[in-house]
Amino acid sequence: MYFDHVSKPAAGRYFPYSKAELAHRVLGLNPRWGTAPKAQRIDLHLKNSLVECRHGHQLCTFKPSDYLASFSLPDSVATPLARRAIDSAIEQFAQIERGPSPSLSQRYFVVYRAFLGALGELCISQHRINGQGIPWTHADRVLMLHQRHIACEGQLVVFRTRLV
Repeated sequence: MYFDHVSKPAAGRYFPYSKAELAHRVLGLNPRWGTAPKAQRIDLHLKNSLVECRHGHQLCTFKPSDYLASFSLPDSVATPLARRAIDSAIEQFAQIERGPSPSLSQRYFVVYRAFLGALGELCISQHRINGQGIPWTHADRVLMLHQRHIACEGQLVVFRTRLV
């Protein structure tokens, strides 16, 4: 059973891929996500994030072996560029998934965030989150940046490239 969540894009924003297209991209780039120990693919989320940080617009958030969230972008961002950025981010997430996982205490977990910056720059950061005090019903809160995260403090840049 999948726990996908699909939002409607906010006014003046759009999703570069539909849920079906995103699922096809995810399984095409990493078939293992479709045969995880849970015998299901990772959960997909389409969300609106209106906060922009110094790295640019939040494009995707990935929690290894758990979920991939794709965020709406302003209409001013070209669709082909956004799609190329998401494809590149998913490829990087697949490499992260295949690599060693960071060693953390039980109360911490890691999410990776992809940003689309000015002039087509893709930036992926690692964010270690203290999960203590976050009920599983509010795990949704770590998907997207909030106003207090604009400075992107506590996020380590692990990948950066120019797509244009």
